Amino acid sequence: MKIQLYLFSVFAIIVMAWSVSPLWAQDKTEPASVWQNWDVTLGAGASYKAVSPGVDEYKTSAIPYLDITYQDRYFLNVQKGLGAYVYKGEASEDSLFGEIGVGAALGYDQGRDASDFEETPNLQGLGDLDGSLEGKAFLEAEVGVFDVSVDFAQALTSDGHEGWYSNVGLSFDKMVGKKLYFSVGQSLRFSSEDFQQAYYGVDAAQSRATGLQQYSPGSGLESTSFEVVGRYFLTENWSLLAKAEHRYLLGDAADSPFVEEKSQIQGLFALAYQF
Repeated sequence: MKIQLYLFSVFAIIVMAWSVSPLWAQDKTEPASVWQNWDVTLGAGASYKAVSPGVDEYKTSAIPYLDITYQDRYFLNVQKGLGAYVYKGEASEDSLFGEIGVGAALGYDQGRDASDFEETPNLQGLGDLDGSLEGKAFLEAEVGVFDVSVDFAQALTSDGHEGWYSNVGLSFDKMVGKKLYFSVGQSLRFSSEDFQQAYYGVDAAQSRATGLQQYSPGSGLESTSFEVVGRYFLTENWSLLAKAEHRYLLGDAADSPFVEEKSQIQGLFALAYQF
């Protein structure tokens, strides 16, 4: 895991240095213009979620909130990771689509810690699942009043889940007055056999440690999610952010012998400052 975090940090430094390099060529007599292409929001909050998909045990964790964008092209945030848009622009006037964005990013899947199974100690026999550095590709498009998104993530390291997953989503967002922004959306997730085995499978060693029967899920539809996101602007710079998600496991994921709840919720709350 340390190697993965090291590689991610090195890549982050390289990309951020590359993205800000044009700034040094600007006229030093106009310092205010140096940051005109940046959009930076930093904050802190808390998350509430299950310790592992399908397990009826939850934990609350303190989390940082980070959303940095440069020239509306390069980004570093919790949702997408570290990356850039390869293309971002308006479709033709006679097209059904509005703005379209295509990009790539590096993300990180946190995996699973067996020590979190405090209320279900028998599941500690499933062991830890190491984190995974992931390469991502995504497509975003406006279709009428809706936003359509498709993303694909593949593990880049030999530890962790070693597989891939893809999300297909449809959402709607709107400003209510000048202070409240909200978004609602529905998505489907498809996962590879390796990913499903890592999160929902039970191999021979895990079966002996837990007493559960062996289980080998295949690739396919993993889950569906409904999400609500809100942001309330307290002042021009300060805002409160909240996110609630309901997730329902499907297919082989739902049939796993250690899945206790197919239906799960998770949430996030944060206070943020926009520079």
